[in-house]
Order: sequence, then structure tokens, then C-alpha cells
Amino acid sequence: MAFGDRKYYDPIAFCTEALDSERPVIFVSVNYRLGALGFLHCPEAGDYLPPNNGLYDQILAFEWLHTYIRGFNGDLNNMTAIGQSAGAASLSLHNARFRNEPLYQKAIILSGSTTVLVTMTPEEHQSEFLYQAEKLGINTQDRSMTDIAIEVIKAPVDAIRSLEYCGAPCSPSELIPERDWATMLHARHTKPNAWLKSQIICSSTYDGSMSHLVAMGQERTQLAKVFIAICRAKLKMPQCLLDIYELSVHDDDAVALEKICQAVTDVGFYGAAISGLLGASASPETRNYSMLFNIGNPFSELLGKGRFATHTWDIVSLLGAYDDLVPEDYRQGMSEWRRMMLLYCHTGKLPFEVWRPMSQSVILIQKDGIQHLDHKLLVESRAQKLLQIAEQEGGERGFDLLWEKVIRFFLKTGNPRYSHEASDIIKNYCPEL
Repeated sequence: MAFGDRKYYDPIAFCTEALDSERPVIFVSVNYRLGALGFLHCPEAGDYLPPNNGLYDQILAFEWLHTYIRGFNGDLNNMTAIGQSAGAASLSLHNARFRNEPLYQKAIILSGSTTVLVTMTPEEHQSEFLYQAEKLGINTQDRSMTDIAIEVIKAPVDAIRSLEYCGAPCSPSELIPERDWATMLHARHTKPNAWLKSQIICSSTYDGSMSHLVAMGQERTQLAKVFIAICRAKLKMPQCLLDIYELSVHDDDAVALEKICQAVTDVGFYGAAISGLLGASASPETRNYSMLFNIGNPFSELLGKGRFATHTWDIVSLLGAYDDLVPEDYRQGMSEWRRMMLLYCHTGKLPFEVWRPMSQSVILIQKDGIQHLDHKLLVESRAQKLLQIAEQEGGERGFDLLWEKVIRFFLKTGNPRYSHEASDIIKNYCPEL
């Protein structure tokens, strides 16, 4: 976790449940560098600002645990890594990047994949480095990159943090040699290391809540018209996608945004999870489970209390920082889920079917308990229909096409810099609207 000391990541309830269920764990929270401190990179400055420092921090943390966990009475041969959102994307990388020595044996990947991370090329990193250096007030004209990098390194940490630079992994690079690493196509054909004995890949039923909240803070209108126009411009069979979400030009912006962000969820998170499962299923050494988190967030004021299983609420409810505040009818499902995850941490197995391409199944987490959805139940689901549309639109690249050409394009037009593209696309593809 990026900020393991934050209140909502407090693991006391999780560890207490572990003791009560007689499945004790040693819980280790890992912090790693974020933003400019973790990902600012200058390719032309030698080793002064190397790429992917934040990711290397994570590897170093796992290696530290291998060296010292026995001193805490831990078992280095029974380690489970848990990552959520960008942390889940990081685990997807570590699971698949070849190395002989294992980092851990089991992984729990919550609401994230390599798709959620935007990578930058070395050339893009070089340009971004100069831009951020200038923001720090550093002269970049007629100077060597090494001199500029040294001055950036000497800048106060608070000044570097104040850049508010999100950062991005560098690809291609030594750690991420593949240019298409952050695609669902790549995940679809990537096997995990043989030392990964099992993994749970889980998405929430409204991970698009992040996009929903961002859009609520933007001054944009005609959301349904914009999305419909994008579908018409980018897809061969646009109406098939629109029918799944029952999106109409008559929907007001609030209704349209909810439907669109459900598509964000299904394509960018569930679709990415399926892609990762397809790749992992090719490894005979790794047992794979698919999970769907559907416990509504009882604290979400802006989106309605309890309406949606929002992004980040999955890890918060698993660790239990706010157990004393959740409604009584939530506690059964949350406790069952927690105990099932503790069982997994100890054994690497769950009392449900493993995921297979030809017999897909999902473990559904709800507030009243855990349900197993077999292949027959999944066939008629919205997400499975979306999977069929993706295949029809672009074959193996279908989910990437939907994500890049439709979903991300729509989200981009919320930025004032690109808002004109929304008007242009309505004019060109929906003149009747």
C-alpha cells in the first residue's frame, strides 16, 4: 500500500479476525515512493534519475521480508501479497516479470491491473522531466541533463511533492521491456512466474466511481450525446454497446454519467480482470480465482450511501478500519469475506471452483454473504455480453479498443483542453442530436 499508515488501511480488525478464527497472520504494510519521488526519470542523465524507482522500492521490500521475516516468527514460504488499484497493477507486474527467486507465493489483486497504469516512453519521460524541472524554477537552457538532474535531486522534498506529478512507469525499460505492457492484450498472453502458486483477481462492481466523482467536479454537459457520438465514431456496432447500458440521448447528465461509469467499470476493471485470468490460466503451476466485490459503500455521500461497491472500499472493508461504523446488516458479509481471505492466506485455496476459460465462474461478495456464480449464471450477465461485443469489435484486442477508443476518449473530453473534441464529435457523428 502506498500509504500504509492512513486510518482507512488500519489492519487491526483484520488481524483480530485472524486470531479469532485461529488463522494468525503477520501483517506487513509497505510504503513506496510515489509521484515525482518514485517515477520522475531523466533517460539522458545516466543513473541520477533512473526509471521506475517506486516499483523497485516494492521489490526491495519483498526481498527485505525474505531476509528478515523469520525474525518475526514468519514463514517466508507462505507469503501472500495484497495490492489494490495501483498496488494491484504493481503485483500484476511482479507476478509476471521473470525472476528465479520468488517474491511471495500467493497474490490478492483488488480492483486494478496493468491497464489502470499509463506508461510513458523514455522520450516522453525526458520531455516530462524538463517540464517538471522548470516548474521547480530550475534553468534548463544550454545545460547538460546531468547538471539539471543533480539540481532536481537537491531540491527540497516538499518542493518536489508540490509538483503534484502523478508519475508513470517507463516502458520500454529494464523492468518493463514490453511496449504493450499496459494493455489487456498483453495480459491475455502473459503467464505468471512458476513460483506464484495461486492468485485471486477481484474487481468491484462500481470501480468506475473514481471517474464518476471526477466528472461530477467538471463543467461538462450533454454526456449521453457525447458518449453516443464516440461509440458511433469508433465502433462497428455502436448500438450493441449502448443497448447493454440502456443509454439514451434522453438521459439527463446524472443518469447518463452513472451508466457510462458502469461501462468504465466493466471494460477497464472487469475486462482487465478477465484478460489477466486468461493469461494466467495458461500456467499449470498457478491456481486462479475470480472474485467480484459487491458490498455497497455505506459512507459514500456523493454517490448515495450503500448504492455502489466503490473503488477502494474493497480493501477498506477487508481490513475493517470502520467496522464499528458500518450498518449491522453489512457485518455478516464482511466477516465471511475476511475469514475466506484469511483461509486463502494460510492455504492458497478457496472452497470454490478455480477459474478456467471454458468454465468461467465468479465468487460474489455481498453484504449478506458469499455466493458462487457458475458459468451458466454468468452467460446472461451484462459483463459477459460486453465480452462478446469486445470480441466482435476487435477480437483479442477488443477490450483495449473499447478502453482506449471509447472509454478513455470520453474521459479525456472532460478536460477543458480537450472539450472541443466532444463538440466536434457530436457535430460529425450525431448531427441530428
